[in-house]
Amino acid sequence: MRLARGKCRTRVFAALRRDYAELRASWGGYAGYDNFFAADLNNAKLVSLALYTDLVPAFEALLASQDRDLPQFYRSVGGLAALDKAARHEALGQLLHSGNDHRRAPGAISLGATAAQ
Repeated sequence: MRLARGKCRTRVFAALRRDYAELRASWGGYAGYDNFFAADLNNAKLVSLALYTDLVPAFEALLASQDRDLPQFYRSVGGLAALDKAARHEALGQLLHSGNDHRRAPGAISLGATAAQ
C-alpha cells in the first residue's frame, strides 16, 4: 500500500512540474518559482505554500476595504499582527466572507483605528 501511494505521489508531483513548465512558458522568461520546483517536492512544502496562499484573498479584501491605500493597509496588517492567533484568524475569516464589495460591507472588520493607536 505504501509503495502504491509513493508511486501516485511521484506521478502527481511530475504532473505538477509539467503544469508549472507550461505556465512558466507563458510568463515571458519570469523564473521566480524555478527554485521551488527544482528542489524535491513533498507534502510539507506544498502545505506551507497552501497555508500562505489561502489567506491572500483576505489580505486583498483588506486592501480593497482601505481603498487600496498602502500606508493604511500596512497599519491594518500591523493591527492583525498584534492579535493573538485565534483572533487574527477570525478577523481574516471575516474578511474572506465579506463578499465582493469590500468597502465596509456588513460584518466587515475595520482594523484601521485599532492599528493606528
